[in-house]
Amino acid sequence: MQSTIVERKRSTSGIHYSGSGIGKTFKRRQAGKKNNSRRRFYRTGFLMQSLKNLPVRAELDETLIDEFFTEDNFNHLVKCTVHYAGLLGKNIEIPEGTLLERLNILYHSFAAILPEGQGLNFHFIDGRIKWIIYYVHDWEERMFYWMPVNFINRLSGRIAKISKLFMQLFIGKNHLAPFDYCCEYEFIFEVASENINYHDYSDSEKNVLRDLLYSYSEGEISVFLNEIYDKNIFTCSSFVDTVTVALEKHVPENPLETKLIGWLKKGLPFISEDCIMNYDYDPYNDSLSVREYGYDYDLYGDEYESVSLDRIIRFIYDTGDYVTGELEQVCNQHIMESYAAVPTSFMIVNPDSDLFAPGNYPERFSEWYFEMIEITKEINSHE
Repeated sequence: MQSTIVERKRSTSGIHYSGSGIGKTFKRRQAGKKNNSRRRFYRTGFLMQSLKNLPVRAELDETLIDEFFTEDNFNHLVKCTVHYAGLLGKNIEIPEGTLLERLNILYHSFAAILPEGQGLNFHFIDGRIKWIIYYVHDWEERMFYWMPVNFINRLSGRIAKISKLFMQLFIGKNHLAPFDYCCEYEFIFEVASENINYHDYSDSEKNVLRDLLYSYSEGEISVFLNEIYDKNIFTCSSFVDTVTVALEKHVPENPLETKLIGWLKKGLPFISEDCIMNYDYDPYNDSLSVREYGYDYDLYGDEYESVSLDRIIRFIYDTGDYVTGELEQVCNQHIMESYAAVPTSFMIVNPDSDLFAPGNYPERFSEWYFEMIEITKEINSHE
């Protein structure tokens, strides 16, 4: 997907959205703290800076130590660490000192023996401190993985039915969110309505925009997107076999259809093996936090929420229409004030855990996604 430059602006009332709704304010969590070491600024559409593996802050506030870092919790971490070090063929010395000093030494000692690319966190889970080993996957961080489904409407006959069922299964298996299930959706329509009234559009341009908004809200596009997001199909695993058999039996009618069939066959693991949202773990945010105990503060003192994986990976209708363009710019504004999630494998370490094995599902997913973009472009441009 291509994108125009998004200009970064701030105000005391929130974050200014500088798409065609310029002057409107898209309110999120208020800014007001000092620079956050994890903030990333994405100035150009989908072009984003690299997300670095930042060190986890094991040094926490003394009040948290008093509440949660007990001898019992520390001994549990020691058991987990010694067990896991043994799996790696390493030795860990039991540290001495205050509870806080021992925790920090144990944390850094454990982190130092992990294989390259793996990091270490701790979270509060079920009344205990738990180690979390994580691995940030190789991922194109300067892209929104937005999957257009309008190509299905350019198809006909059996291949159209196969493609539609495949995408329905794909959306369900990977737990993609409904198209309108995002905080920006209503804002976009509010901005668009004001654009119709106040921007210097011709009458024909206003009519085109009104028709598009109607189609998204309750017309043909809305109906189609609701059909694609079909929970009844999500829960029926037998449809995977149906698609697999249909793809094997189908005889392509032209080279483009042959390419489409090949891409769908490559995608069969993504409707049967795993779920991309299983990798929605943010090692730089306390996503497994003490809030389960009724506390309402951020362990690491951050004021910004990351742009979660279900907003980075989603299905859309079209890559190039007004609604998608506005959605892109609003998401970009949020990313500019925080950072975007990257698929991350993680494992909670227990005294009997096996070795952490991240796998390569996100990498394969990414490669397959880029093939999709090229094929759907060809289909949508084919006369």
